[in-house]
Amino acid sequence: MGCNNILRESWAEYVGWELTEAYYAKQNRARPSYSTISGCNNQLWKKTDKREKDNGTYSPLFTDLSDNYNQRDDGVEYPNDMISDVPYSFIHELSRAGNWDNFKEELQRGVGLGYFTQAQHDEFIADYDYWRAHHTLHWW
Repeated sequence: MGCNNILRESWAEYVGWELTEAYYAKQNRARPSYSTISGCNNQLWKKTDKREKDNGTYSPLFTDLSDNYNQRDDGVEYPNDMISDVPYSFIHELSRAGNWDNFKEELQRGVGLGYFTQAQHDEFIADYDYWRAHHTLHWW
């Protein structure tokens, strides 16, 4: 039985991605954000994906706040990820949101902190709101 918590599973994927990228960077073996050795970046996640058990909860939600790769370049079914370089400390705070509404409220603080614009925020949230509206999985 798979876990059905997108916030928790996406956080776990981000941690795996972040730690792996940091390790390889220290080894002078850095890889582009879209091609990680860990595979935890989930750049193939689609907002239109119906495979809830296989793909849905393992999203690039947190990774997209840090990486510099916009999956939308690969097609309109992918998130429009125009946000990058958000500090780990802020992403870690977001991981404690507990549910989607709290996550969105906390993410909004990033605009005031200068991490991204309001337009970038709104576009980022829209893809995940779309996914949430079309799936029955729990977000908390």
